[in-house]
Amino acid sequence: MASLKRFKGDLARRYDRTLERLARIPYRRGGVRIKWFDDWPDELDEALVDIGVRDEFGVDAHRIAAQPRDGVKKLHAIVTRHREPIAVISLRRRGTFWEPVTAQCLPEPTFAARAGELGCALRALGIEIRVEASQGWGERHGADERWPETSFVADIAPPADYETHWRSSSHWKKVRSARNRTADFELAYDDVGDLRWTVDRWEANWRDDSHQAAVAAADRIAVWTHLLANGQVQTVSLRENGVPIAGAVNVAVGSRLTGQCIARDLDHPAKSSGHRVIDAGFEHARAAGFQTFDLGGSVGYKSAWAPPGEVRSVAVFEPRWRRAPGQLRRLGETSRRRFTSQTDAPAPAPSG
Repeated sequence: MASLKRFKGDLARRYDRTLERLARIPYRRGGVRIKWFDDWPDELDEALVDIGVRDEFGVDAHRIAAQPRDGVKKLHAIVTRHREPIAVISLRRRGTFWEPVTAQCLPEPTFAARAGELGCALRALGIEIRVEASQGWGERHGADERWPETSFVADIAPPADYETHWRSSSHWKKVRSARNRTADFELAYDDVGDLRWTVDRWEANWRDDSHQAAVAAADRIAVWTHLLANGQVQTVSLRENGVPIAGAVNVAVGSRLTGQCIARDLDHPAKSSGHRVIDAGFEHARAAGFQTFDLGGSVGYKSAWAPPGEVRSVAVFEPRWRRAPGQLRRLGETSRRRFTSQTDAPAPAPSG
């Protein structure tokens, strides 16, 4: 059994290396060229600053997430068109695919790309890239959209009463119970040590999960520590005798606060600590003046905290070789329709 496991592991690593070699075959279409990097040299930094990142997080969050970290495979590329840089793409390996280095760190996808060039740049890379975004984002950039899911969003700006949604079900009883059971514990806010504890605990809890989201843990700590200092991140933690037993990290985008990470000590007897942290997160967000609290989707418990909001999906950019069968199939279908329309057309009427 052990030898079979090693064989499968070796086979998977060889497959990964083969895909990377295929991706690095020079891409030449429409004047587009790709220059690959395994590390982060000054050339990438200069191109990143030159192109810029068009969101409120700027180039700093992108640069921080792109830095090398132990145990995390990353690839970087400068994409040019007619020798002029059009995009800087930095990716993190996650299982069998790649994701942006800022994925799981920021609520929305962020890239350094010239206007109108991002889709072309991502498709040209020749590896499978998955980007979670609002539905329609992938279609606008020429990707397939898969696995749609609804996020749950609460209006928290006064005079809105977000607790009305909680009172509409048995969830209200759980919230009140959590408040009572943790009354002797301490709530703490916006603490960098608690931020690290929350992400470390989240990584430990999800380390063996098949989705391999935990590969983003080190990048999360680095990016969120930077954003916390800038007032773009809120943390909430529940402590017993000064030691965290549960925590949450929420990231701000304009007037919206998005729940990015929540974790608790699974060995601690206070099983309601997670409920208390989310509850306190609503209070903290409202006090800070945010208009909405977005809990995201994918996990069923979130519907108890907020009503349905926007639909999000995963944009999938597939390698060129994987797209070929679909392109051939579509070409065949088009040819068949043309042939059918010609053979089914009525014969011309005789002249005279």
